[in-house]
Amino acid sequence: MDVEPANCKADRGQDGQCASDSCTQADCDSVAQAGEHLVLSHDSSGCPRCRNYEGTLQDAFQCLAKVGSNGCGFEQQLEAVTKALDENETPENRGFVRDGSLLAVIFITDEDDCSAQDPNTLFRGDPSGGTCDDTLGCRSNYRCCDFGIRCDVTDRTVGP
Repeated sequence: MDVEPANCKADRGQDGQCASDSCTQADCDSVAQAGEHLVLSHDSSGCPRCRNYEGTLQDAFQCLAKVGSNGCGFEQQLEAVTKALDENETPENRGFVRDGSLLAVIFITDEDDCSAQDPNTLFRGDPSGGTCDDTLGCRSNYRCCDFGIRCDVTDRTVGP
């Protein structure tokens, strides 16, 4: 989040730079909604901003994007976003989506989405991959692709 503080003035020159301002942390506190914690900072032109991150937006994104690739092999990116935005599923996110706001969701992933209507069925089987289920095949990342694509072909053999 990056918004202008309320109830204060910034003296902006014709060059767009801010020479001075009367903003305080209280001005950021007054624009915060639903328990947000916004910190008064100044942008590259010296103008006051209320942000929920430190440094640049690029730094914040880089920090969030460096999570590694050692998680579950059945990633459910779309389901995670759906649950995060559903206030009934995740009441602690109430107020995250605001009237007049824009939302962009960016996925950085090394796997296809494996969101499933019935995850108990899709993910059943031996997690070590030691045995294969007659219906679903071996429990591997391919299972998401195999059952995520609908077609009229009954032979789902992979390979040459």
